Amino acid sequence: MRLAASFWAAIAALFYSASAFNNPPGVDIWCGKAYRADVSTLDEFAALGYNVIHIVPAGDLGDTPFPWAKFEPYLERADKLGLYFQYDVRWEWSNLTTMIDQVNRLQSHPSILLWYIADEPDGKSNPINSTGIGYQTIRSIDLYHPVSMALNCYNFYYSDYAAGADIILSDVYPIGNNNSYSTVYNTPCNTTYGCCGCDDCVGVFEDISDRLDNFAHFDDLLGWSKTHWAAPQAFGNETFWTRFPTAAEEVVMNMLSINHAAKGVNMWDFPTSADVLAVTNRLATVLTTDTVANFLLGAPLVRKLDVVGATRVDAAAWVGTSSMLLSVVNLNYGNLQGKIVLTLPAGARVKNVTSTLWGNVKWTVNGTKLETDGLLGLEVSLVILELE
Repeated sequence: MRLAASFWAAIAALFYSASAFNNPPGVDIWCGKAYRADVSTLDEFAALGYNVIHIVPAGDLGDTPFPWAKFEPYLERADKLGLYFQYDVRWEWSNLTTMIDQVNRLQSHPSILLWYIADEPDGKSNPINSTGIGYQTIRSIDLYHPVSMALNCYNFYYSDYAAGADIILSDVYPIGNNNSYSTVYNTPCNTTYGCCGCDDCVGVFEDISDRLDNFAHFDDLLGWSKTHWAAPQAFGNETFWTRFPTAAEEVVMNMLSINHAAKGVNMWDFPTSADVLAVTNRLATVLTTDTVANFLLGAPLVRKLDVVGATRVDAAAWVGTSSMLLSVVNLNYGNLQGKIVLTLPAGARVKNVTSTLWGNVKWTVNGTKLETDGLLGLEVSLVILELE
């Protein structure tokens, strides 16, 4: 169905968030701070430039009955701040009672943006019809809000699990892990065996873009329309992952996802490192502006622009009537030396660079091409170009 696509157009905003959660029993934590009645955590998130929060139902948010008296002040404050919730209803698939109660109670609340029905059901080998059953149950109650889920695997019954959502998130976490040998389970990892924390990954940024492109290809074969979000890695120092991403790596993962048609970015998870928090705060203020959102959601996307003079440089453009948004991402850790020439989408001729939204790359305009003298390692350039 096309509910998600029309929903994006209606609200005209790119959604950019950090997943928030309650820690396990012992210390109730929400958004990395005390779960408290003054709801100041929401003010802080709004001030940082985020516009969506995903709450994971752990801690007392997993209690039965649900602690509505504690939670409703957050909903009301979010409404006043213009914050939305990706609301998590991923309870035990065999018992839909709690989910039905949540959806019935919250479906008309203005802070609810979408439902989150399952977290990596393919990786957990939940019954392949479980997400579809949950989806139809939600649809019997609420026809307005999109339903989302995150998939873990490169291709494990994609058509069955993805049938249970309008919006699909890709959990691809390639930073700081060993993708050939599982340090958690002490087994090798290959295309048919083992778990290394990133399914069928080789440990490069292209794991992210390949997954998004692969899912889009599946959608075409299946004849349906799904909206895709990214879930860039913002965690580390746990299980498979020996470190957090650097700030530069985080921006690369975010922008590479957007270059490959991700319409939302929901990083996993918060709290994160100080460097990642600082850089994503800055990036959020850029990506959620009306100018950028109108390009990303309303203009045709041309992916994989031709780049001469360098390898592993990913470029994409969103072409409007009089201007174009261009995103260029260097996937190499090392600097690129010499002239790099980028060919613009067919039929596009550029007058000049009117605005630099991110990065310090100096572009020279040459009709249908842009040129620059090298790129720094992991450098990202986001610019607006005036068309002839």
